[in-house]
Amino acid sequence: MSTKIILDCDPGIDDALAIAFAHGHPDIELVGITTVAGNVGLAQTTANALAVCEFIGAGPTPVTAGCAGPLLRPALDARLVHGDSGLGGAILPAPVAPPAAGHAIDYIIDTLRASPGEITLVATGPLTNIALAARREPRLTDWVRDFVIMGGSAGRGNVTPAAEYNIWADPEAAAVVFRAGWTVTMLGLDVTLRTSATAAVQQRMGGLGSLGTDLLLPALEQYKSVREPAGPPVHDVCAVAWVAQPDLFGLVPASVQVETAGALTTGMTVTDLDVPASSGEIAANALVAMDIDVDRFWEVVLGTYARVAAPGRQGPLTDDGEVGAEFEFLVQPDCLLGGLDEIGVVPPLPGALRSGQRHHAGPAPHGQVRADGQNRYIGGRLIGPLQRAGESPLVQHRLKFPGRLARTELLVSPGRRDVG
Repeated sequence: MSTKIILDCDPGIDDALAIAFAHGHPDIELVGITTVAGNVGLAQTTANALAVCEFIGAGPTPVTAGCAGPLLRPALDARLVHGDSGLGGAILPAPVAPPAAGHAIDYIIDTLRASPGEITLVATGPLTNIALAARREPRLTDWVRDFVIMGGSAGRGNVTPAAEYNIWADPEAAAVVFRAGWTVTMLGLDVTLRTSATAAVQQRMGGLGSLGTDLLLPALEQYKSVREPAGPPVHDVCAVAWVAQPDLFGLVPASVQVETAGALTTGMTVTDLDVPASSGEIAANALVAMDIDVDRFWEVVLGTYARVAAPGRQGPLTDDGEVGAEFEFLVQPDCLLGGLDEIGVVPPLPGALRSGQRHHAGPAPHGQVRADGQNRYIGGRLIGPLQRAGESPLVQHRLKFPGRLARTELLVSPGRRDVG
């Protein structure tokens, strides 16, 4: 059964990558997204969340805007790292849908109240929304299934020698959150700095169709992160990856307190890894990630992105009677394309007054299927050869449907889980 999550974020390059992961992983159900000012201002983080959702096919996911600044301090952003747009070099179409009505704080409280114990709250930005929600409704800490953050560090910082950005951006909020009475699962710099998107990783991203070429790669290309020679780390993806596959990480019980008054250490997560997990004068209030299986992490992440990239994006509909729609399917090595039971579009064809039978194509080069004007449903069975492991990481297959289509919806019935 998939784990339901609310993702509170400030997109942000790595937040955008986290949204794509949360949408694509089969063991995560992205219930909703809330936004907060952080990497860029609130209006931009909200627009970015909407744009990313629409681009990856998660448009129905509600995006609710939250706090425009920290609890007590002036707002500080990270444009020098994420670019003025917040998405580095990625240029996505402007979102069509507006954000959901209401405020993120109310959305978080109301959604968790309605499903106590069922939803994991994941925060990958400053903790302003979370702190105010916990202050307004203290029972929130009992309603969550788990609470996970990308933030903090048991060692070094990244915005200062002592502090990680998400905590530093609103240390008072972070202090409230760590004192709220729940166990904070903290995916901090101790593990996230090891998740560099290396040249090999980026090469594989390049085979993910428009997801790779229009979002992942241009965003990472201009991600002016900390001094990591191997490549930019994908910090925020770690938080959602933990939800999907916690055994990727090694967690240690700890007592974490947030410094709010230090002249040189404001925003530091002071982490005591020797505190006992049981109650006492100072009890553990966090599970801090101190280890990560980097190779498995990237296999999971890239596999999830392949699911987002497949079945791909609908091509432009034309009126010339030549090509009505084109779909791309990205298939992992050693997988049979024939493992998909059926691939079809549901086009309300002009003049089609009834639902006809499904039209199945036999094995044909690139799955060419000619539209039948009498059929509302047009499907195709694809049989493909087994790829050798030495071939490129992903192979692209296309289905083309000639004819005029008024609208299309994609239906995929996977017969095998190993087909992206």
